[in-house]
Amino acid sequence: MVLGFIGAGHIATAQIIGLCSATEPPERILVSDIDMEKSAALASRFVQVEAMDNNQDVIDGSDCLFICVLPQIATEVLSNLRFKPEHLVISVVAIHPLEEIRKLVSPARRVVRAVPLPSVARHIGPVAFYPGEPQAHALFKKMGTPVPAQSEKEFIVLSAFTAFIASF
Repeated sequence: MVLGFIGAGHIATAQIIGLCSATEPPERILVSDIDMEKSAALASRFVQVEAMDNNQDVIDGSDCLFICVLPQIATEVLSNLRFKPEHLVISVVAIHPLEEIRKLVSPARRVVRAVPLPSVARHIGPVAFYPGEPQAHALFKKMGTPVPAQSEKEFIVLSAFTAFIASF
């Protein structure tokens, strides 16, 4: 499975570090960011990572996509991109409800919201996510401890607990 990351900020970087340093790392990760230096830095650090020129190239070359952009630009970034029905899309975009993300990445049918913490770079800590998609669970297990929520409301409650990490 080829993984793609739209956005290469702190949380995306932590996930990529966690995945690339896992016992069984992915063979290929495509990444793009408006700041191309961030993508290039990840590509120079890990042999599996390839910096792409734009978000559509990441989508076109990936089976599973991690959406790692700031909430205030998510709609603008995702609106003009073309997803495939078979894509697994994992959104780590705060605030935006699952239904809203589903509309933005349509026709992708498998869409997950997740809250990975920076500690996933060291394979520790929880990764709350909803719904309990098996492939997402397997990916999060490479990074930390997957915590599948039973509903979006439960996911939101679990997400609120991540605020406690800020002081650390």
